[in-house]
Amino acid sequence: MKISGQTINDILEKHGAYPEWCAEYGEPGYDTPEHGIWFANWNNVPRFVGDWLESHGYATEWSDEWIISYETNKAYRSSPDSYGWKQSYVMLDGDFIIGRDEVESGDQIDAYIDYLLDNPKRADTFDVDWTKYGFIKLNDEYESGFHPGQTDDPKAILKEAREQYPNGEFIFSIDDVGQFDMNFSLWMRDKTHDTS
Repeated sequence: MKISGQTINDILEKHGAYPEWCAEYGEPGYDTPEHGIWFANWNNVPRFVGDWLESHGYATEWSDEWIISYETNKAYRSSPDSYGWKQSYVMLDGDFIIGRDEVESGDQIDAYIDYLLDNPKRADTFDVDWTKYGFIKLNDEYESGFHPGQTDDPKAILKEAREQYPNGEFIFSIDDVGQFDMNFSLWMRDKTHDTS
């Protein structure tokens, strides 16, 4: 039995679920279902509705835990599902989303580099191999967290790196995330690098 997307939307709206639909996951580790994903506030929706959707080729997710890229019709987690979770998208200009999958394919690597470059408030969470783009790792022993001594400050690190390498441009990467801390690295390439 096939039910139209509009009918499903109407059923979910009737229960105050504020539904949204998208075609596939961009988030690593998720298999896209046959008919896409419904996002909603499932608190007031009868369980049999979600069960029916899942048994008919849809996935169901909580809308407050995900973000949808309307340009690519893909969904990415916006809240952690484990201590080691790292965000797999970035948002540019308040509404344009670049997903990890788009960076890995090379489609959005230049925009991602521009987003990260020389900014101590941003770091790569996609595990990009920065050596492919002319960067060398300067240090991978930085820590930030709740334990004594985990006080490395990206702003101070970047300031010192700029003084030491005045011709450099820099990117931070988050290497490991724990419950109470994280490890990160600093990468550098010469501003005159060859982009060909």
